[in-house]
Amino acid sequence: LNLHPTHIVITNIDEDHLDYYKDIDDITSAFQSFVDTLPENGTCISHGDVSLDTNATKINADTVDTSSIELSVLGDHNKSNAQLALALSSALGCNEADARKGLRDFTGTWRRLEYKGIWHDVAMYDDYGHHPEEIKATLQALREKYKEGEYTLYVVFQPHLYSRTRLLLDDFSRAFVLADRVFVLPIYASREQDDGTISSHDLVEKTDNAMVVESYEEIQKYVLSRPHRKVVLLTIGAGDVYHFHESLDK
Repeated sequence: LNLHPTHIVITNIDEDHLDYYKDIDDITSAFQSFVDTLPENGTCISHGDVSLDTNATKINADTVDTSSIELSVLGDHNKSNAQLALALSSALGCNEADARKGLRDFTGTWRRLEYKGIWHDVAMYDDYGHHPEEIKATLQALREKYKEGEYTLYVVFQPHLYSRTRLLLDDFSRAFVLADRVFVLPIYASREQDDGTISSHDLVEKTDNAMVVESYEEIQKYVLSRPHRKVVLLTIGAGDVYHFHESLDK
């Protein structure tokens, strides 16, 4: 709300940061206040499910044809993001062919379904996702390439914040349905203190095919003790779970 842009792109509005916002209505109100900062010659670009009022030009990115977009990154969420990017590039007067080439040439970024290489025949990935919707989107994207039933998908999840884990516990428990096994590490505290009301054990109790792990070594032993042809392993979370890949024997 301290920013005053001319163009705003809103990818989505979800329940999060509930240690600060009261509920989804409070969050939506903050986005509305943000959009209210736009000048009349400004632009607000979003998908049709984002309903905000504005005196600026409003563009619905759903009108961009997804079948005509070529991407090098996986996932329906990236197709949605590409629609937003093309809508913005059009509003800025960019050459459409150049914009589409830019999308086609984009191969991803750090900690967003980042390919980490092969370890003992296991394909390794890492992602920053720490919200249930982000996790579902990331797993859906992986399953585009590594089909369910054909590949075994292990997920190493490090919950981020006690408050987020507690307030979104049920949503987290349903976010891993595309995974074959979920290893849940201790909660990454970040700026919070552990008050003893929530732990990784609470999430595991509600989640199918999940188990609590206390160390990276425990995960490695589990994976190596089982056949690992056609296995994919994803580390996911906003803490320091990406260090898992640095701990692996070469």
